[in-house]
Amino acid sequence: MKNKTYFAFTFIFLNINYLLNFFLNWPLLSVSGIKGASNYSDLSTTLEQVNCGQKTCANYIYGELFARVARSLEIYEIPINLLANVLILLFIMSVALISSSAISKYGLLAINLIAISPATLLLIERANIDILIFILCFLATFLFRDKLKTLALALALALLAMATLIKFYPILALWNQFESMRKNMKSKLATLSVVAFVLSISYLAFLDVMRVSSNFPANWNASFGLPIVMLWISFGLKEIVNVTWEVEDVLFPIFGIATSLLVWGILKKVSRVGLSLSGKSLLRNPLFIAGLTCYVFGVSFDYRLVFLLIPCAQVLSGRESMLGRKFLLLMIASYCTTTNFGIDIRFLFPGLQILGDVALFLLLILTIFEIKPRVHKAAVSRE
Repeated sequence: MKNKTYFAFTFIFLNINYLLNFFLNWPLLSVSGIKGASNYSDLSTTLEQVNCGQKTCANYIYGELFARVARSLEIYEIPINLLANVLILLFIMSVALISSSAISKYGLLAINLIAISPATLLLIERANIDILIFILCFLATFLFRDKLKTLALALALALLAMATLIKFYPILALWNQFESMRKNMKSKLATLSVVAFVLSISYLAFLDVMRVSSNFPANWNASFGLPIVMLWISFGLKEIVNVTWEVEDVLFPIFGIATSLLVWGILKKVSRVGLSLSGKSLLRNPLFIAGLTCYVFGVSFDYRLVFLLIPCAQVLSGRESMLGRKFLLLMIASYCTTTNFGIDIRFLFPGLQILGDVALFLLLILTIFEIKPRVHKAAVSRE
């Protein structure tokens, strides 16, 4: 009963919230300073770009194969309002289904608050194509179970391949799904076929990356993730010591990967601390893996926060509370990472965003890792 209740509550709540925002002209986005010029502008622009001739437009930032399929199906003929609302409804249903498996009522509350945060509302207001990627990754997550049949795992793999061909960042989720599927495959021919399939998808994704290689965030106020630290440093140097440092796009993924390895190494080496993966289920979740890829590599425009935050909220334990550290970090990351609410503080410019970035980093560390004091044999009391 709890699952059905959680689903019904979230589905009704988010639909009411969407309708209120639509008719009130997105007041939270207006206050946040990130409202678009018109509704569904990203979806409209994307459909215009996929239809501009035999090749995509020069500023088209999604997959080439996706553009060709969209043209062949004449998706651009569908009224933009109808297509946007179908995607939004499917997104709301996906979030509601995720909330139905929330471990605790605080997880349910966190999921709903994240779903009405500025970053998520921006995703909906723009009807960005990341909605479709979210839906595909969610369906793959829904199918991905330890004891599912190979057919279901293959379908999950196909869904992640589709998501990767739209935008490359679910590629690590695709390879993770392949590894899970490979363990259940007995035929060498079937294994080789799946390897060839995954490698082909990866190659097409690589070509897309090369084509849109300048898509790493140059506008840090609309981004999140580890590489954003470089932009904070760049800003600090300019403001404090009047030194200008132009951050090269190629440094973003290098910095993200290096920082990830450094954090892992430090946590492993800290004395008197035991380290284990507490978020093992999260690290098998295609949604979370796609979000973590964005976080590490810097391909992290604000509306992709939902890929990270909603799975983190889903696994909030019953021991958490509204004043618990993970719940508070979720709220700060949700509401501060992508907006200032008009607040600009000179040495923390652009104000609240740095708080959101720090909260998001701490949240991921606390969610993925379990850090506890080591118990030394000498300290164990004798009976």
